[in-house]
Amino acid sequence: MTKQVKVSIIIPVLNREFLIRETLDSILSQTFIDWECIVVDDGSSDGTIDVVNSYIMKDERINLISRPKHRTAGGNAARNFGFEQARGEYIQWFDSDDLMLSDMIEKKVSLIEQGFDCVIGNAKVIGGEEESRPIYSENFYFDLLIQKVRIETSKCLWRKKYIDEDNIFDEKVQRIQDWEFNLRNFKKIENFYFLDEVTYLYRRHGNSITMRNNQTRSFDLIFTYYTAFKQQEESRKSDNKICSYFFQSINREMPVLLERREFKLSVKALAYIFSIIPYTQLNKFNYLVQSIFGIILFGVTGRGYRFFKLPKER
Repeated sequence: MTKQVKVSIIIPVLNREFLIRETLDSILSQTFIDWECIVVDDGSSDGTIDVVNSYIMKDERINLISRPKHRTAGGNAARNFGFEQARGEYIQWFDSDDLMLSDMIEKKVSLIEQGFDCVIGNAKVIGGEEESRPIYSENFYFDLLIQKVRIETSKCLWRKKYIDEDNIFDEKVQRIQDWEFNLRNFKKIENFYFLDEVTYLYRRHGNSITMRNNQTRSFDLIFTYYTAFKQQEESRKSDNKICSYFFQSINREMPVLLERREFKLSVKALAYIFSIIPYTQLNKFNYLVQSIFGIILFGVTGRGYRFFKLPKER
């Protein structure tokens, strides 16, 4: 019979040879000891696996598994696969470059055992100018949606039985995955606790996944925004502000797609936008005319960003 543990710490990892040591050291230093750590390799090509194996030799609570090849590459599939293997009563997803303070798990467990389904701790940003955004506001869900409140994956300890197939990470989403995940879950959950103190260090660095840029970044963001918009079935019928936020977020990425000559993706993004506009106070015909003209002009001259400035609401 498989022995249950109190907390499963799940860490997706990809090419973190020079960062994962400190992360695992911070886990080994926890004052709370009833945990397992599942490191899920997402296809590392450096020495990450050797480093993790050296820690497995030190402590049997650490395990290493690999994302199955048939699963989509990326952090979400790795997080979900780790969740499927987890034995813990509580789930702590954690990023491979973050650092736990020594009492993080102990404090969160003491609170969640009071009957909460989720405990949200705060973080201190190191290695960058950006400061951590607040984790609490009076209008929490709306501020979470417009990203005024930011709940990174590592901030939350979840009760495992709350998470099911409808609540896990969307493996098709490649950008701001934690935001999309949190929008779904905090829309349903009411029983959670804000631990408004620093519980871990959030490291920003040049190799951070959130700092990386690539050819598909803008469309990946657009896809995430549109995926989240579709989930707001009730809100999009009654709250123009929410719909306008999604419209603005997608529209903001359009010039980047055009600059990279991603015309097929630009047309697809326009289709997303036109499914959102009816829920806003925007003039659909005017936006259609200026968008088509902007794409044609940019295709011919390489200029035309101004046609993707936000149209005035009626």
